[in-house]
Amino acid sequence: MLARAGKRAEAYFGLGLLAFSLLAIFPNFNFRPHYFVLVLPAATLLAGAAIAHAWDYLNARGQTRPATVLVVAFVLALGLGIYHERELFFLRTPDAACRLIYHNESAFPEAVAVGNYLKDHTSPDRRIAVLGSEPEIYFYAQRHSATGYIYTYALMEPQPYAAQMQEEMIREIESARPEYVVVVRDIDSWVVRADSVTRIFDWYRAYLQTGFERVGLVEAFGNRSEIRWDEEAKGRRPKADVYFEVFRRKSG
Repeated sequence: MLARAGKRAEAYFGLGLLAFSLLAIFPNFNFRPHYFVLVLPAATLLAGAAIAHAWDYLNARGQTRPATVLVVAFVLALGLGIYHERELFFLRTPDAACRLIYHNESAFPEAVAVGNYLKDHTSPDRRIAVLGSEPEIYFYAQRHSATGYIYTYALMEPQPYAAQMQEEMIREIESARPEYVVVVRDIDSWVVRADSVTRIFDWYRAYLQTGFERVGLVEAFGNRSEIRWDEEAKGRRPKADVYFEVFRRKSG
């Protein structure tokens, strides 16, 4: 593309998009697999451009058979990829696909139920608090957070500001007085270490006992969920290793 005068603008766009997509992965120097999704649009555009320009190049030189073989090879490669992921693309429901991707270890489908309940039981101007790293609940509930800490991993890391950050999160929640608080019982949502500061756990146990009542228990059992609200949730002992507890502020 760069060698052809009429295609240089397209080449600059594609390569520029690729360069900035790569830069978007680097800001915090954590390279988790899903970060590389940012590169996929540029990669797919350039892959398509490679096939298209190779086709034009070969056809212009009368080499139609190699050009045809090239396109067939591309279609086969694409087809094999789709076939390999056929269960995810065509055979699973969204919830089942989520469990397939995350190996039944995360309660992402259950977070939808929690968010929908909060959306139905709060007015749009009310704030909620999620104790754990599940910001998707705010999205599903369409409600603002009572704290700026929508992720809690940094609060558990062995770093000098962990205790200060926990105190700040506590002050923000107490000041905002959220109508509902969601407690996330999932080791992957906190990643507590042996040397983690645990002040926030002691705080929220006392905080919820004084002015809140549990109105929701959403348990994740790998390939199924058990969801209980209001009276069914009160006094129910969780049986799952991963679950959400939803607490409502008492009136008065």
